Amino acid sequence: MSVMISMFADSLSYELDKNAAYFFTRTNKRIKWLLNKLVEILIKITLVDILLFIVAFIFFYFLGYKIIDFKEFICIAWKVLILTILTQYILVILSNLISIKINSSYGYIISNLAYIISVLNFYYLSSKNTVLFKYIPFTQQFITVQDNEYIDRSIKYFSKYIVGYSFSEAILYDFIILIIIILIGIKQIRKTEFY
Repeated sequence: MSVMISMFADSLSYELDKNAAYFFTRTNKRIKWLLNKLVEILIKITLVDILLFIVAFIFFYFLGYKIIDFKEFICIAWKVLILTILTQYILVILSNLISIKINSSYGYIISNLAYIISVLNFYYLSSKNTVLFKYIPFTQQFITVQDNEYIDRSIKYFSKYIVGYSFSEAILYDFIILIIIILIGIKQIRKTEFY
């Protein structure tokens, strides 16, 4: 997560510092510009993640790991990839919005701290056998395998799971967070004066 945040943490603020006066004095399409940049960031994150997943699969293949059931593998890998991309995208957008308001160092630090605190809370609450841990932001990719019948529940890290929790719930939860952050970004771009 930290690497992805550092790669894209200041994409918007860099562009705004460089060209905001040029863009926004000639056009009033700030929201369209912001949404285009956010889509561009999503595409870049997706491409990097797909590349990283392919490299990881090749690496584990050379280490001697084999795919026993291809259907199971595709099902789990696809879900983990989608939720990882969404989590990274949310954190990168958060970092970018903070970078616009304050500066890129704070955006990077706050996004990473938010992720670290979420992960620590996730492990703490999951060890307490409470279902509250499914509502912790930025941890949905950890519980994506909850609704999967292929998971070996005798493995320590998969032994605790949320009954009835599904991949679609995780996607919905991430989309709600994403929409809230994008709406905050739109409001922020509308209010900011660029010179």
